[in-house]
This record gives sequence, C-alpha cells and structure tokens, in this order.
Amino acid sequence: MRRPRLKPLVEYKSFLYRAAGWQSAQRVVAKVEHHADELFPRVGFIVTNLTLPSRAVVRFYNKRGTAEQWIQEGKQAVKMTRLSCHRFRSNEIRLALSLIAYHLGNLWRRLVLPTKIAN
Repeated sequence: MRRPRLKPLVEYKSFLYRAAGWQSAQRVVAKVEHHADELFPRVGFIVTNLTLPSRAVVRFYNKRGTAEQWIQEGKQAVKMTRLSCHRFRSNEIRLALSLIAYHLGNLWRRLVLPTKIAN
C-alpha cells in the first residue's frame, strides 16, 4: 500500500498559441497541479513574452500578483491613494502617514487578536 502524497505533483509546459484575434502566435506557459484527493488537475495559463524557463515565469507572475494584492489591500484599508494635495511633498507625506497607519493596524491585529482570527 502506497503512502498518499502530501504535496501536489506540479508540471510546467510552454507552447506557442495563436488566438483568432491575435496577429501572431504568443508564448503560453501552463502550470498543471495534480492533487492526491482531487479527480481533475488544476490548470493555469499565462500568456507572456518573457524568455525565462516556465517555472520562473510562473514564479514571477505569482510574486507580481501578491504585490498587487498588497497594493489593493492598502487602497481599501487606509485609502492610501487619496492624494488630493496640490504639492508633491504634501502627497508624499500623506502617503507615508497612510502606510504607517496600515502597518500599525497590521501590527495591532497580530499582537492583540487570537492566532486563528489574525491570520
């Protein structure tokens, strides 16, 4: 009897594809994850012009997505894009104060709330 896999089996493939509305074929990177307890694999596609290996392309776009989520969270949490002052320096200070408020809120949440709620 085999022991079940804890980690999913992950494969990366790269190929050229041309959609009907595209002028030329583009590079597509596919990531396929086979999870032990799931019938069908999880498949994701990225259309890119990067020449990196497939795994590096997926890692790059995952990091980019994470950064964009942090930016979106900051926009929603402390309205850090409300930079309506007429001077650059004033807007810079306003953004810095928003970031400090955001980080203090995260610190407070992690220190005060129970672990199950904070994460």
